[in-house]
Amino acid sequence: MNVNDLLGSHDFFITGASGFIGTFLLYKLLIIRKRQKNDRKIFVLLRNSKEHKNVECRLRDEVISNVVFDEIRKDIESMVGKTLIAIEGDITREKSFGICDEDMKKLASKDNKLMFIHCAADIQFDRPLNVAMQINVSGSYECVKLAEKCNTVGFLHVSTLYANSRMKRDSVVKEQLYETELNGVAVFEEWEKCNRNFDTKKITQLMCPDEGNVWPNTYTLTKNIAEKVVIAHCKKAKMPLAITRLGIVSPCYREHPGWFVGNGGFVFVGIGAATGHLRYFNGDGRGRPDLVPVDFTVNGILGACTDMIATKQQQEQEEEQKEEEPQSDTYCIYQLGIAHKEPEDWGWDKLFAYTAPRFRAENFTETAPGYVHFIPNKHLFACVEWILLDLPLLFGRPVEWFLTSCCGGGGGANSETQPKLSRKIAFLRKAREKMRWLNENYTYFMNGRWGFDHTNVVALFDRLDESSKLEFDFDVHSICTNKYVCETIIAVMKKWQAHKAMKAQKEKERQELLLAAGKKDLSQQRIIDIVKRLGVSLGGIGQSDVGYPWLVSLIVTLLLLWLFFVVFG
Repeated sequence: MNVNDLLGSHDFFITGASGFIGTFLLYKLLIIRKRQKNDRKIFVLLRNSKEHKNVECRLRDEVISNVVFDEIRKDIESMVGKTLIAIEGDITREKSFGICDEDMKKLASKDNKLMFIHCAADIQFDRPLNVAMQINVSGSYECVKLAEKCNTVGFLHVSTLYANSRMKRDSVVKEQLYETELNGVAVFEEWEKCNRNFDTKKITQLMCPDEGNVWPNTYTLTKNIAEKVVIAHCKKAKMPLAITRLGIVSPCYREHPGWFVGNGGFVFVGIGAATGHLRYFNGDGRGRPDLVPVDFTVNGILGACTDMIATKQQQEQEEEQKEEEPQSDTYCIYQLGIAHKEPEDWGWDKLFAYTAPRFRAENFTETAPGYVHFIPNKHLFACVEWILLDLPLLFGRPVEWFLTSCCGGGGGANSETQPKLSRKIAFLRKAREKMRWLNENYTYFMNGRWGFDHTNVVALFDRLDESSKLEFDFDVHSICTNKYVCETIIAVMKKWQAHKAMKAQKEKERQELLLAAGKKDLSQQRIIDIVKRLGVSLGGIGQSDVGYPWLVSLIVTLLLLWLFFVVFG
């Protein structure tokens, strides 16, 4: 199979193109379109926003403005509106996402050979179940119905490796549907009968079906339900289907090394550990989170689409000879993960041991000595966090506000013009917020040791021709996980340092312009800032950041004011 030839002769409809995976997927499809030089179209579903005149403007400003498109930017400009078409719609809306009649005619044109790729999902782990059902399950169902109206040649549904994460820690998850775990179709139908609003009792039953064996979050539960709903309705419509279960999608490895959109996922855990800012983790260090580069992930998605097209063409040829209707109600699941290939050589403890000396060899200014400690007991871990993070912040927040107001020259608490102590407290505050988010959302997965079978993925890669294997590589056996993570965090760190230096230079230039123009009385402005920030402190802001009551914040602030007047009064 040749990926360029088969995909280049088809049209595509993509949801989630503004996200991390969707952006890189669109980039790869545009490269294919550039080479084929035909009139085949790529339709991109986007919500409109108040900041943009229409969805085409949003496509230009928020998606193809990304640096990953720089090498093909000249070609893209001639495609927008012609072969790259933005379609206004919302996956939370019923009846074809609210797509207008004019756009529906474009999608349902008989000239199209349309392949659907459904990437859009709500990946917020703590989303209320009814909201997650609306986006992840109902949105997938509506996408299948839309594909049926457009007479699609195939439907690719993007899922997650952790759709079966209730299995035991050391289980091997197969590339199959675990139908006995949960009747997803029945749950979805019941949800619709309840006006799409489960009550608290029903939500508890779904999230905690067995004592001690609960769903870690609403994301994994709804992705499990979505798989079953999509399979059932694709079978009913006799629609070719492929499901790609993705690992924890991480920055690019071989194409645009270090590129990512969003928060960078687990890469920043590695950076935090390597710099010595994160030294304690809840767990035993033997967890194997399945990190997969986004370029490998997208290449696997494109490979699955190629296989669907090739299989359908082969079936049509065979059925023409038999003069029977082709059978298109089959589906295949591909698990795009890496952990199963090296069960004993990959884990957090080994990763940190491999990364730390190599990271320090780069001589980053942020690098600090220290080692990572794993604390299995969650209560002991909470005590360590409180002593090392919450307690310093209890007294540090008022100090930060005071120093920033008195001594800073503007630009925020992290500005280079602020006192060093103020910048350190600001960093500690943000690190605490990030660590709390990490603990709440990812500790469960950081300690998992699941192995994900990828027999179908290996067979799929073997069916590609040699040129496609080179250009669309998703052979995870060629990845050394420790080496990938180490090289990626170094690449990301270098980009971050360059960005930080540019930001500091701009702030310096801004301050020089203000002083030269004499437009601002900085001393007077500092007094105003003091009053504002003390007002904030007295109002109790900080409770959500470090978890202490507003009364403590008030007492600490009053003590600092008393100390100030004693010393300077």
